[in-house]
Amino acid sequence: MIKSITKKFLSAPLIKRRLMRFYFPHEALSKSEIETCFAHNNVHFLSQRKSGTTLLCNALAFYNAYRYGIDGVNFGNIEDGGIARSVGQSKTVLKGLLRYQTVTGCKALVHTHTNLPDCTPEVLICSTRHPLDYTVSAYHFFYINRNGGENISVDAALPRIVNMFCDTHIAQRETAKRTQKVVKLQYEVLISDKESSLRTVIKSIWDTCDETALSIALERSAVNKLKQFEVDQGHATIASKNALTVKHFVRSGRVGEGKEFFSNIQIQVINEMLNAAGVPTDGSFDF
Repeated sequence: MIKSITKKFLSAPLIKRRLMRFYFPHEALSKSEIETCFAHNNVHFLSQRKSGTTLLCNALAFYNAYRYGIDGVNFGNIEDGGIARSVGQSKTVLKGLLRYQTVTGCKALVHTHTNLPDCTPEVLICSTRHPLDYTVSAYHFFYINRNGGENISVDAALPRIVNMFCDTHIAQRETAKRTQKVVKLQYEVLISDKESSLRTVIKSIWDTCDETALSIALERSAVNKLKQFEVDQGHATIASKNALTVKHFVRSGRVGEGKEFFSNIQIQVINEMLNAAGVPTDGSFDF
């Protein structure tokens, strides 16, 4: 099993090309190339930021852990449950993902917020959210609740935040063009009906759903358990230590919050940026 997985990985076009240039240090694999090699013919989760990414990744890792009898999977090592975030940046994640595939021989899920142009996934999962609500949540995550960003005004932050949303939407649209099976998730539906949403994703990957594993995954991935894990370890799971001014990552923003948070002029600016990029202003998918 290890030989077959290793052979498959090393024979991937990008890996093979880099190995042929092994003696040239400047030709080291990039983050996106590593992500591409693992997402190709696997599952690519291409999500908008602040659209339930952490919830879905954690739940799927716990689902896999129960289904395949993998001990020790927690919020801090979901790669051992076959879910890879930052696989192109972390050796720990890379090793965990390889361990999972060695043990199970099953599909892995690679998460990014960006396009992997050389990748054709077997399944593409896209998540999104109303852009106004996304922008509120992103402003808190990247600025208000982050050390060094507390004094950045909304107006100063908007260009970066909205551009990230546009870039990810365009990446989803482009990836969907070359993927036969595409699953689209709305954040508003995900948080109101986690069970049905997770079941839909699971069936898109494995065709069937183990209802016992699903129930356990939902219980283990509950927000209160994640918050306690983050408090116990002293920092948010999705951010490095001391990066945030808060002890836990989940903010639990309300649906419709954006219309209350922003002024009419700010909403107009956001919508103009979305329109200029050809991105829907209502948070819908146009592909």
